[in-house]
Parts: sequence; C-alpha cells; structure tokens
Amino acid sequence: MKFKFYNLGPIKETELELHPLTVIIGPNNSGKTYIAYSLYGILKEFWDLELDKKKQEKLFSLFYKKSETEYFIKLNTASIKEISQIFVEVVQEFEKKLTLFFQDSSKKLFSKTKYSITSLDEQIRKGFERLIDFDLLSRFEEKFDYSVKEETIFFKVKYKDEVPTISSESKSEKIKQLLNEVILDYFWVLLVYYSFSIPYLLPAERNTFITTYRLLTHLRYKNLNEIDRKRFTQLNLLGNDSSFADVQNVRFPQPIEDFLESLSAVNLKPAEILDPRKEDNNKLAGDIEMHLQNSHKLDFALTKEDGRQELKVKISDDLVIDLYNASSSIKQLAPLLVYLRYIDRGNNLIIIDEPEMNLHPENQVKLLEVLGILVNSGFKILITTHSPYFMSHLNNLVNGKVGDEETLEKQARHLYLKDRRAFLKMEQVGAYEMRNNKLVSLKDPDYGIRWDTLSDVSADVQRKFFEISETGNTTKNARKRQNTPRNSKGQTKEER
Repeated sequence: MKFKFYNLGPIKETELELHPLTVIIGPNNSGKTYIAYSLYGILKEFWDLELDKKKQEKLFSLFYKKSETEYFIKLNTASIKEISQIFVEVVQEFEKKLTLFFQDSSKKLFSKTKYSITSLDEQIRKGFERLIDFDLLSRFEEKFDYSVKEETIFFKVKYKDEVPTISSESKSEKIKQLLNEVILDYFWVLLVYYSFSIPYLLPAERNTFITTYRLLTHLRYKNLNEIDRKRFTQLNLLGNDSSFADVQNVRFPQPIEDFLESLSAVNLKPAEILDPRKEDNNKLAGDIEMHLQNSHKLDFALTKEDGRQELKVKISDDLVIDLYNASSSIKQLAPLLVYLRYIDRGNNLIIIDEPEMNLHPENQVKLLEVLGILVNSGFKILITTHSPYFMSHLNNLVNGKVGDEETLEKQARHLYLKDRRAFLKMEQVGAYEMRNNKLVSLKDPDYGIRWDTLSDVSADVQRKFFEISETGNTTKNARKRQNTPRNSKGQTKEER
C-alpha cells in the first residue's frame, strides 16, 4: 500500500510503500516521526470508523436484491471504487483533525498537510478476496445460506414464518434487520480487517512512559475529575483554574495518548486473566529476554504495599526488582514485550520510533534479527532509525538464500541469534532514506540495500581525521622551518 504525504513538516511531497518490514533512516528533524504518526493516525481512523448514514447508504447500495430473501455482492471495479471512496473520505476528515491529533498549539504546523493512498483500490480488492476465502457467514449460518461463485457472494435469508399471523411488513422488516446486521456488524468489520493492519505505535518516549504511565493516568484523572466537580457545582472557576492548565500541560499527540491508554488497560486487567494471548508470541517475547536481556524476565506482579499490579523484572529465582531500577535497555524493550504478551490480536502493524535507543550496537543488530523473525511470523513492522548497525545488518538479512533450506541453515550460523527465520526476502523489505526532505529508496538491484547517508558521514569523519592531522603536521613543519637559523642567503645548515 502506497501513502503520499504533502506539506508534512519539512516534507513538501513524498511517497512511502509499506512492506512487511519498512525501515526509514535519516537525519534529525527530517520528518520521520511525522510520517510514522501519520500512518498510525490514518490506519486508526479506518479501524475506528463508525459509518454515518451517508456511508451506510453507499455500502448498502452495493448489495443487490435478487428476490425478497436473496441478495448478492460482486467483487468488481464499481464495488471496489465505491468502498475505496469511503476510505478516501475518512482520510480527508482526518486531515481536518491534525491540530488535535498532533497537539499543535500553533494551529499552523499542519494546516496545509494532505494525504493520499495511491493503491487503495488494490488494497480493498485484496481484502475482499481474503474475505471471500474466509467462512464469511459462519456465525449467521442459522439465518443465512451463502455461496461464492465467480467473485460474487450470494446469500439467502432463512426466514421461517413460525407465527401464521405475522404480517408481510413485519417479515420484510425482520429480513432488513438481518441484512443490516450481516453487512454492518460482520461484512464491513471483516473487510476492514483483511484490508488494513491494526496500528500499534511504540513512541520514542516509551522508556519514560513505561515507568510513569500509572502516575500520569492517576494525576490526569484526578485533575479532570476536579474540573468536572467545579463545573457541576457551577463555581465558575474553570477559566482561571490552575488544575486545568496542569491537565493541558500533560497532553500529548494522539499516538502517545493511545500508547499510555494501552498500558493502563493492560495494567487494570484482573491478575487471573492477565495471561499471554498466544503461545507463539510468549515464546518470541522469551527469545527477546534471553538474547537481549540476559534472560531477565518481565512480567506483572502484585505489589505488597497496595496489592496492585505492577511490571517487575525477574533477575533470578530469589531476586525480583522494580522496572524503574532495571537498565535502560530493559525499559526500552518492555513495551514490545507487553505488546507481544498481552495486546496483540493479530493483523497488526507495529510502528517503532527509534528502536535502537539505549541499546549497545550488538543488541541493536540482535533486535533487528528479532524483528525479522517477527515479520516471518506474520507481523508487519515499520521503524524509524539513525542506526548504521541496523542498515548494515539489514543488508545481511536480505542476502540469505531464502527457499534453500540447507544453505539457509548454514548461513544462519553466522547470525547473532543463529536463527534462520531472521532472513528476509528482498521483496519483504522497504528501505528508505530521508534525503532533501524526500524519501528515497535504498534498494539497489546489484548491491542490495545502500545506506549512503551514514556511510558518507563515516567517510567524512575519517577524511576529517586526515585533514586535521595533515594540517597539524604542515603547521608544525612551517614553524620548525621558521625558527631554524639561516645564513645571509637564507639557507639553513642542512641546505648549505
């Protein structure tokens, strides 16, 4: 799926195609985070969409009536475009909310920002095809018969008139009610699910928030509750009330708000149901702990003081420490572990802003191998980074002989994790450099993935070393020559 961005911070116009693993590298203040947040916001709007009357009518118009109880919908160009238009309108509506989404107090930074999705029809078609392959109406099997033929879904209402006196009008209304139920509550939800990933964003600030989200949630709730009380009692103090200013000062862009909310939601779940969602995810989280955290395990535990749940780190069988006393690398990885164990519901796009933060270079490349394993386990991932280690090792990961199991096993011995699942096909990867306020693909058919920005900096640093040394030597020699005694002809003793 291709996204276009216009007037987004320093970016005038650029395009990004999402892959199972998408990597964006570039200098500070170049717009990488704006892109990550924008992708999150657009996809979240798709998932949070509640169809208004106009959009419902557009959706219902695609379902054709064959008889009183029989209906069908075709997978054709017209139906695809009609559904795509619904999402086009969602993007346009999202553009109007950017001031609030980014918490832009100037109200000018995103006033001209626009987005478009150039392959939306294709994405909807793929979603439709996956939906057709799915047992679409299994939950309605007592109410409908359905079949699929030549990219058309046929379904027939199983309505039994058990009460002889029921009117035809009531029967028609019942059929309409069933039709609304299957279209809005099932067909539409599945179409969105199979067309678009559910975004989950790990912001650059995650290290701080993972240890403070409970405190932030408590203080903000307390302040907002106090404001509501004053409104209710009509004290008319809101305009000059300092607690309102405090609340405003802890407002964040929507992706960060959602991140905090997700942590709070997990934390508030009863301990007896706070179990890993998927065995495979729990194993992946365990692999991260083993390879990147010296087997130090992160989990929720009940505190002795108040019996509430809190993230703790198990160092050994007889030592469990508070997360805020753990290393910065453990805090950095904690949100990803929480996501894998307790939040993931499948079909997610994990967006990680600067995953290399607080990680030693070796752990950076180990984490990249973990991300490769996640991609090959079905996850979609987008990262923004400054790490040359990521980019160098990414080129290694796309040079595995994927498909040749015997060779791949031998190649895996040279990886840090020794796991062949870390290797990726080139078509699974999108690698971009932010250059001159535009995204430029780093894929090279002859080389693999080129990351010129950081290699140029490395070369420039090396060049400066020689320049500085040469300048120092030249100055030293000039001074030595200047202080050497000379005869009347200007010759030194050595020259004579």
